[in-house]
Amino acid sequence: MTNNTNRAPVSSETDQRVAAMAADFETYLAELYAIVDSEDIDEEAREEALETIDESHYGADIQRHLIITLAGGGPSHWLDVKLDDNGDVSDVTSIATWGNGLVKTEPHTDSALWRFAENIAQEVSE
Repeated sequence: MTNNTNRAPVSSETDQRVAAMAADFETYLAELYAIVDSEDIDEEAREEALETIDESHYGADIQRHLIITLAGGGPSHWLDVKLDDNGDVSDVTSIATWGNGLVKTEPHTDSALWRFAENIAQEVSE
């Protein structure tokens, strides 16, 4: 499997920072939704909380993904294939898990895995 050389290895310190960021955002949103759901809050505060929630992201888009399962159980292995508007493959990520481990690689566009993903995407779209 050919890995994308542009991808930097992820350290456990990076994993911890990302997990902490996600947890902080979860807490932030939970506090805002508590205001929205409160029966003892005035409508202006509720609307302000809803507006803050709506503005709490950089953007949102709809993406089409094809998940190709290569192995289940332990270890598990699948391809997450992003499809463009025409149904063509625009990105492939190979994901494998075993226990608590998770390995993601991005096959090069001329790799056999990418070609395999294109073949499966074509099959399922027919």
